[in-house]
Amino acid sequence: MDLPLELPNAASKDDLYAQLIALSQHMLELAQAGEWDQVTHLESHYTSLVNTVRALPPGLDNEAERNTRIDQIRQLLAYDAAIRDLAQPRLKELQDILRSGARARHNSFAFR
Repeated sequence: MDLPLELPNAASKDDLYAQLIALSQHMLELAQAGEWDQVTHLESHYTSLVNTVRALPPGLDNEAERNTRIDQIRQLLAYDAAIRDLAQPRLKELQDILRSGARARHNSFAFR
């Protein structure tokens, strides 16, 4: 799935949130497929979009907009939580690899 990773100059809040949701969903799909290098690569684009949204002036015109934004934020949080849940076993695996490497280095110095 190709996603637009460049922001148009006059992107609206709605456009930015739609891009965030699409990117977050894509990152979840990649995480489900075990494509962690690609997830990591897309994190910088995701962070850039989040920072762009944060820089926009606050405020919503009406209650419908507010409800839409709440739904969008909930969706983003759900995708984020699902990605974190998928990442936890991989992070533990990497932590174990690092620990075993550190133990091996320590043991090699102990026998010198």
